[in-house]
Amino acid sequence: MPPAWIDELSDGFESDYQIDSQTIYMGDKKINQFEGVPDVDLAIKLGEYLGVDTARLKACALTRHGLVKAIREAVEED
Repeated sequence: MPPAWIDELSDGFESDYQIDSQTIYMGDKKINQFEGVPDVDLAIKLGEYLGVDTARLKACALTRHGLVKAIREAVEED
């Protein structure tokens, strides 16, 4: 990953333990905070770099995991 992408995409996040989809996990363990690059942001950036229509995939994806999977599949098809 180019250092410029890390600078651009890096952010800090806090868990919301009341809503599981907004809780941060490291493996099976819940954590309070995360600083880094979320996988979905990296997948979008890489997909755009490789010419994938990520806007169309975002509109169709129901979850962040689903979006990452759709981007990966689009890359593998080309």
